[in-house]
Order: sequence, then C-alpha cells, then structure tokens
Amino acid sequence: SLKFAKRLLPNNPNKDYSSDQETFVEVFNKNEYFQRPPRFKRSIEPKEYNIDPPNSTQKRDEMPLIYTLGPMMLMGTTSLMSGMSAILNVLEGKSSFRQNAPSIITSITMIGSMLIFPLLQKAWTKKNARKIENKTKRKYKKYINDKKQQILQEIEIQRQILIDNNLDLPNVAKIVLNKQRTLWDRKIEHDFLNIRIGLGNVSPQIKVNVPEEHFTVEDTDNLKEMYNELFDAIKDMNNVPVTTDFKTNIITGIVGNYSYVKNFIDGLMLNLMTFHSYDMLKIAIM
Repeated sequence: SLKFAKRLLPNNPNKDYSSDQETFVEVFNKNEYFQRPPRFKRSIEPKEYNIDPPNSTQKRDEMPLIYTLGPMMLMGTTSLMSGMSAILNVLEGKSSFRQNAPSIITSITMIGSMLIFPLLQKAWTKKNARKIENKTKRKYKKYINDKKQQILQEIEIQRQILIDNNLDLPNVAKIVLNKQRTLWDRKIEHDFLNIRIGLGNVSPQIKVNVPEEHFTVEDTDNLKEMYNELFDAIKDMNNVPVTTDFKTNIITGIVGNYSYVKNFIDGLMLNLMTFHSYDMLKIAIM
C-alpha cells in the first residue's frame, strides 16, 4: 500500500521535536493498484484472392452436311449403279431375284451406312460438346461459390474484429469500473490514438486479383456472368465501428450543436483515458 509520512510543523522553538514519532496516512491499499497485463488482440490483416477466369468455350462451326455426305456419295455411286442394274435385270426378267439378291442387299447396305453413320456421328459430336460445356459450367460455378464463401467468411471475421476492438461507450465505462484487463492496453506501436467516433460503413480489407481480359472472337457466355457475381458479393460492412487516427489527424475540429459536441467529446475523453495509460498520453485542457 502507498503511505505518506505526516509530521506536525514545529511551532514551539524551545521544544525538541526529534523524538516525536511520524504518523503515516494510507492513501491507497494494495487492492486498489492496477497492473497493466500483456495485450492480446486480433488485428485485421489484408487478404488477397486470386481468381482464375473461365475457360473460353470454343464453339466450332458445324460443317455443312453436303461436305460430309458428298465424298461418301461419290464413293457409293458404284454400289448404287450396281444395285440399280440388279433391280432392272429382275424387272426385265433377265435374271431372277435370287440371283441378284446379293448385289441388291450390298447396294442398299452401303447406301444406308453412307447416310446414317455421318448423321449419327454429327449428333454424337453435338451431344458431347453440350456435355463438356455443362460440365465446365458446373465446375466453374462450384469454384466461384467456394471463393465467394471464403470472401464472405473473411468479411465477417473483419467485421467482428472491428466490433471487438472498438467497443461502445457503455462497455468502455465497464472497463474502468471493473478494472478489466483491457484497461490502458494500447501502445504506441499498435492502434494508439485510434478512437471510435461512431457507426457506419467500412470497406473490407480485401483485394481480388483477376487476370486481364484478352480479346476473343467468341461470344460472352454464362461463365462470365458467374465470374462477375463474385464481385457483387464484396460489399461494405454495414453498421460497424468507424474510427479516426489522432496520430495522423493531429488537428481535428468538431462542429455542431453544443450538447451534441459536448457528449461527443466526453465519449472521446472516456476512450482516451480508458485505453491509454497516463505514462504514454498526456491531456491538456485549455
């Protein structure tokens, strides 16, 4: 405990005061002392996210059907003529159907395959292209949604850190009254003189890096829309503490109605005296 010695001033020059005992007055007891503990706090760290652009879907021009069937039709001309000749022989009675059946069947089979298989191949190619495109969209949409959730989680973390590090006035008063561990916890190398002045909108410390968009002859598809949805998710944090740094803003003016200004300054003084120790901050009132 802190005690001061108390001694009466000599008022009798003929009296010896050397033998008088000093009396001590106790100013503070040991329960009234406060020892500043080490500070443990979370700080907002700027985050960067690298976003890959969507793979451009190359849409190939479909080849006209005549270019596909034309060469095969020329190759099948011989079989067609052979089949027609066999049919004419049967119709004219020069030979029986039994004798010409192999030629007729072979001709019909070749002509059928010549027409059917290119059409089937073309249909399969279109179906496979749509399948690959849909698969690409699903994967990129999942990729964008995962990145979006990561960014939203980081925004919520930064929001909570702002709230925890910059309390409202009722909670600041409780720190003083209850001698909580956050009393006088700010130091010059950290958020010294960074004081809450109210609530408002604050931009999150998040940067999204995207590669430059290059020229392409392809039309913009739905993947670009998913790509742009990500930027819509990065919005300001609403209704969070807004602070000002009095180390940087060494001259600050407050203008307004006297009652509002007085309450505002009282709040500033409470913050300054609660979080800044007397050995680091001196306040002069003129």
